[in-house]
Amino acid sequence: MLSLNADLNARFTELASQALDNRTLSDRERALSVLAVAVALEDNNSIKQTIVAAKQAGVTNDEIGHISSIVIAMRGLQIASLGAVVPTVSNGQSAQSTCCR
Repeated sequence: MLSLNADLNARFTELASQALDNRTLSDRERALSVLAVAVALEDNNSIKQTIVAAKQAGVTNDEIGHISSIVIAMRGLQIASLGAVVPTVSNGQSAQSTCCR
């Protein structure tokens, strides 16, 4: 859809290049980050490519499995909370903690 707007597409392409090519993270850290996103997006082609890159960057099978389990666990927690009901107090506000208000 961005390709329909050449200016926005060019800006996005530049942003994506800067984000993916930035050397703030090590190759290993970047591979783990991209793997987590690929698993979260359920993008099988990206997962396969990222596993290869991660292995080349020294990531172990145990680490790949652990990253995958973290993503799956977080998605499960998100799904489990979909039906949660937040109780309210008599003034109509949430009864949750007020520490961050």
